[in-house]
Amino acid sequence: MEKNRQKSANKKLSKPLVFKKTQNGAVLIVCLVMLTVLTVIAVSTVTDIGLQSNMAKNNQISLNAFNTSMRQLNAQYEQMKTTEDYSWLTYMIDTNPTKTLTTAELIPQTYPSALKTTVQMDFLDGFSMNIGGNKIESGAAGGNVFAFEFNSNSELESTAIQSDQTMGIVYIRPQ
Repeated sequence: MEKNRQKSANKKLSKPLVFKKTQNGAVLIVCLVMLTVLTVIAVSTVTDIGLQSNMAKNNQISLNAFNTSMRQLNAQYEQMKTTEDYSWLTYMIDTNPTKTLTTAELIPQTYPSALKTTVQMDFLDGFSMNIGGNKIESGAAGGNVFAFEFNSNSELESTAIQSDQTMGIVYIRPQ
């Protein structure tokens, strides 16, 4: 009996192991597809982060341009309000109804800026409006007020980033 067991054990060992070919590389294909999808997601995420960074930078520069324009308008108004000499008023009304301020006339910036800022003052001749039933008219020849428009433009050169701001000022005509 022992001999029979050894023979059957030898028979089992001597048989070659044969595997059925059931796999055709499906795991490899699935892994390659998943790797491609993950690569596309990673590349699109990196691109999106770059675009968001540029949008935030442009938004910050635009806000800086807006603040520079408004600061310049407010500073010009404050300077006019505190000036006792109104010779500029008669100069604009009689001689030059539009004046672009030079760089020396602009209020200096308290911090370095790459923005180019211009301010233009316009005397509004023939301006009129009704407020509470009262007619307000502006004109060199007549009217009860002098109306001015201040336009400030701040732009970052060689880009499309800019800010245009306008402020209206009305002075009562001296009697």
